[in-house]
Amino acid sequence: MCLLEYSGKNWKNKSGVVLVNERIKKIIELLFKRYQTCNPFSLAEKLGIEVRYVAFGNNPLGQYVKVLHDPCILINQKLEGTERSYFVLAHEIFHFLEHEELSGYYVLTPFTRGKLEQEANLFATTLLLYHYVEEHGVYPSTIKEVSYRFGIPNEISENYI
Repeated sequence: MCLLEYSGKNWKNKSGVVLVNERIKKIIELLFKRYQTCNPFSLAEKLGIEVRYVAFGNNPLGQYVKVLHDPCILINQKLEGTERSYFVLAHEIFHFLEHEELSGYYVLTPFTRGKLEQEANLFATTLLLYHYVEEHGVYPSTIKEVSYRFGIPNEISENYI
């Protein structure tokens, strides 16, 4: 399942556009090798993460927390059943994997810009790109295909895909 070509510390698509750094690519490859999927809902289940939809209002869109020492990802109930829930869940899974000690500290809102949030956005976008290929068997012909299918915000997909 290698869609990307190695170029130094980064991975590029066939057009030469840098998609993901080596560390994030390795995390995704390990997840796929172990669980045979890049679907964030399947991954959450296999990782033992409970996913709950809650009434947050407009913000946040999602948040990783621990409930009685058990991992839980809270997603804004307004996103239940929408494409955007894929992106939000993938984003929060990265926090579970890489920022567990910061449980509940960072939340996904439309205005997040910190380094940890950018990494989570990059992970989510890349994971969903792999999931697109997993579902369709081909690399998407346009950025909009992946963004539309999985609710990746335009400002994020334009930077990472």
